[in-house]
Amino acid sequence: MKNITYGVDGETFYARCGDRIAFFELNYVDMKQENGFESTYKISEFNVLSVRAGTWDNIRWTKKIPLVIKNKFRKHFKLSELKMTPSYLLVIDIKTGKYLSKISISGNIYTSSLSKALKCEINTRFANFSDNVMIVEMK
Repeated sequence: MKNITYGVDGETFYARCGDRIAFFELNYVDMKQENGFESTYKISEFNVLSVRAGTWDNIRWTKKIPLVIKNKFRKHFKLSELKMTPSYLLVIDIKTGKYLSKISISGNIYTSSLSKALKCEINTRFANFSDNVMIVEMK
C-alpha cells in the first residue's frame, strides 16, 4: 500500500509518495492574453534523493490539505480518489494552515481549531481575501 505525505509552504502544496515528491507549479505556457492570463497549475515531480540539504526547511508537513488537492496528487500517483460530499466552505490561510474564524474590517481572525472555524457558504465573487488563502469545500 502506498502512503502519501502532504506538505505546504508559502507558495505551493507538496506530496511525497515513496521516493517521489510532487508539487503544484504555475503553468506559464498556458497564461495567454486570450484567456486573460488565467493562472493554471500542473503537477511536477522529482526524486527525493535529488534534493539539497535545507530544501525542506520551509515546508510544513500536515494532514490539513484540502480534499481536492489530495485527490489531484492521488490521481498523479495513480491511486484511487477519496470521496466526500461537500456541505460547507472553509477559508484556510496557506502559510499557517489556520482556518478563518471571524471576518472584520480591522482584519480577519484565524484559528487552528476546526470547531471554531467559520463554516458557511461564501460567495467568492464578493469575498475579498488575500492571495495567501484558499477556499475549500468540506463535509
